[in-house]
Amino acid sequence: MMSGYEPIKDVFAVLIAMLYVGLLFMLYFVPTFVAFARKHPSKGAILALNLLLGWTVLGWIAAFIWSFTNPSKPQVVIANQASLSMVEELEKLANLKEKGLLTEEEFNKKKQEILRKSSL
Repeated sequence: MMSGYEPIKDVFAVLIAMLYVGLLFMLYFVPTFVAFARKHPSKGAILALNLLLGWTVLGWIAAFIWSFTNPSKPQVVIANQASLSMVEELEKLANLKEKGLLTEEEFNKKKQEILRKSSL
């Protein structure tokens, strides 16, 4: 019968504790992971909120909800100016699409409007 020190049990205890701490760390930063994965424009602020106030459960919930919000895209308004030629309007539209401010569908719709307007 061994009644002495058993280092194997200590190693397993340390490994279990490390696994537990790692799991808690991952759960604590779920809002930050979500924000970075979704490329949220406020991911830095969500990280700060999560880091500084996440321990207050309410701060964690706020960061979690914020990380799932979908900020509205800026509305693109193309002014109807008589001085702009059709080519200039189409160039501006193409630039907005390249910058990611317009989807392919929005780009095609506006392009058709410009072409229709110029044919009148």
